[in-house]
Amino acid sequence: MSPADRDESNSDNDPGFIIVCGPPAVGKITVAKAIAARNGYKVLHNHVSIESALAYFPFGTPGFRTISESVRKAVLAAVAESDLLGLIFTFVWALRHG
Repeated sequence: MSPADRDESNSDNDPGFIIVCGPPAVGKITVAKAIAARNGYKVLHNHVSIESALAYFPFGTPGFRTISESVRKAVLAAVAESDLLGLIFTFVWALRHG
């Protein structure tokens, strides 16, 4: 949907949500930016929350998870209540072999 396609009189115009998920370094942010350029959505790159958390705690620790999850939840909640067209979220799917 482009910004021009959005019907502001329709109360069902909740922001859209797209997840771009995949293993590390496959081009998730490149894909997300290309989609955003076409539909006017904003992009939440997973590194935003990760880098915020890493400023204070090592990766994977309880403090790290608290900050990373809080950033993501805050952005999602704010977008859900906004008049933004939508959000694209990149996310690493780290499959464990074992």
